[in-house]
Amino acid sequence: MRTIRQLGHNVVLVEDEAGGQRVALGRGIGFSAKPGSELTPDAVEQWFSVTSPAELERVNAMVASLPLDMLVLATTITAHANQMLTAKVSPSAVVPIADHLHLAIQRAPGPREEHPLQWEVQQLYPEEYGVGRSALALVEESTGVRLPESEAVALALHIITATIEAEGVRTTIAVTRLISELLDVVSATAGREVREDAMATSRFVSHLRYLFLRLNRPEVATTSVSGVLAALIQEQPEAYQTALRLAYLIESRVSLRVSEEEVAYLTIHVARLLGAS
Repeated sequence: MRTIRQLGHNVVLVEDEAGGQRVALGRGIGFSAKPGSELTPDAVEQWFSVTSPAELERVNAMVASLPLDMLVLATTITAHANQMLTAKVSPSAVVPIADHLHLAIQRAPGPREEHPLQWEVQQLYPEEYGVGRSALALVEESTGVRLPESEAVALALHIITATIEAEGVRTTIAVTRLISELLDVVSATAGREVREDAMATSRFVSHLRYLFLRLNRPEVATTSVSGVLAALIQEQPEAYQTALRLAYLIESRVSLRVSEEEVAYLTIHVARLLGAS
């Protein structure tokens, strides 16, 4: 590994054998690093591959402000996630998780509130939520700080987002366009533009992003919601009909079946959007 330049006391930019650039992290490796010198792999605790100047700038900015212990801990958590989950977790998850943990530990003595997506994550992503809870134990073991249960949800969302990113940019663009179409359908039903800055809209968009991930995981078990759906049809007929339109649009775009369970969840979110001022 040939050193390109020092990025910090614990961070060095290197060129690998294939000519690619990688960010190397290790305790004190930046002190003796000089352009053109060889970096001993044994001194490196974590690697980050970079494919563009913009990505290098982003990684460098975040890494420079984070303790090395947090980056090592985040690496352990993502490795654990890859062992526990079927879906691949993108390596890009390490830095955001480290940043989140660093801030969460600083906030730990403060008031503890339930995460707004607690219910959705527990119900729809039990495996990722399990990884989040395991991560809390790893954090406590490493730092002595016991984070609140709401942080298990936040960490699970980081993992879910990273599995979506691992599917590629093309998929992300297609999903973004489809979400815009679905919001247009809800706006047409409501007779007004859905407010993009509303909490209900944010939760709906998050739900849709994770719904597309679930649709590509046929192994994910679903639960019977016949009773719930029957009640929703009676109590929220307009939201239910809109949810059916959304399900049809999703099925026509991605050629995957939207289950009765998913229609029920869509109905709940649409009802919130229709009721939002």
